[in-house]
Formats: sequence, C-alpha cells, structure tokens
Amino acid sequence: MENRKALKLYTPCIYKNVWNNLICLEKQNSEQIDSIFFRKKGITLIALVVTIVVLLILAGVTISTVFSENGLIQKAQEAKDVQLIATYQDRIEIVCINWSSDKSLNDEIGIDNLWERMKDAGIILDIERDVEKIDDNGNYVITVPEGYKFQIHIDENGDAEIEYIGKDDALLPYIQSIEVA
Repeated sequence: MENRKALKLYTPCIYKNVWNNLICLEKQNSEQIDSIFFRKKGITLIALVVTIVVLLILAGVTISTVFSENGLIQKAQEAKDVQLIATYQDRIEIVCINWSSDKSLNDEIGIDNLWERMKDAGIILDIERDVEKIDDNGNYVITVPEGYKFQIHIDENGDAEIEYIGKDDALLPYIQSIEVA
C-alpha cells in the first residue's frame, strides 16, 4: 500500500514535469518556426535593380533576334517563300512533262492545251492575264496566284525548261528587244 501511496504522490510530479517540458519544447519550437518563416530580412534594392537591368537586357536581345531585319520572323517568311516557289516549280514541271508526252503521241495538241492544263491544276487562274508570250522562240512567262513569275522555254520537241524569275512586285521591266539607231 505504501507503494500505491507513493505512486499517487509521485504521479502528479511526473505529469507536472512532463507538462512543463512540453510547454518548454513548444516555446522553443515556436521560436525556431518564427525565426525560419517570419524573418524580417528581404532582398536589397540593389539586387532588385540589378535583376531588372538583366531582364531588360535579355528582353532587348530577344526582341532584336525575333523582329530585326535578319530575325527569325524574316527568315521564316523567306523559308516559306522558297518552299512555295519550289512547290510551284515542281507542279509546273509535272504539267509540262504530261503535256509533252501527250504532245509526242498526238500532234494536234498545241500550246493552248498546256495553258488549259495549268489552269485545271490551279497553277494559273486566267490564261489571258497570267500567261505572257515573250517571243516566237517558245519563251513564255506565267504568273501564279501568289504573284511569283516563272519563265518557261518550250523547244521544238515540246520539252520545257522552267526558271523562277521573281515576284510580281519586285521585277524589273522585261526588255524584249533593243534597237540601236
């Protein structure tokens, strides 16, 4: 029984010590948490200004790379034009090869049939407006819907040579002949 009495007397002391220890630990943890999360420190004004200056320099370099005369947008437009010109040149060659093979089998097929085939293929829109005869040696200039001009030379066998000569708004006038007096 004495052990029980001693245990009863000792038990509140244990709880009291444990409770005090918990309160003490809580205060220590609270101070540590406050020191970690609620510090009154921040970045300096100099660091902020340096960061803004670096960002402005990077923005300037990026803008000049994208929008300059030799920038990414200009290069993308040039690549698009080159691809479109090559596509038209291939389409014109295919129509000319088919026309040439049909002409070799049938002598009644003339040059007007070639222009009709190009119109049907969507290479030209209007024969009167888009096909220009340069001379009687089989030289023609055709203008595709995007304004690109191609010179076509058709020899006596019906074989065609196609050459891109420029865009409608960037061409110099075509000189057919020069007479010296």
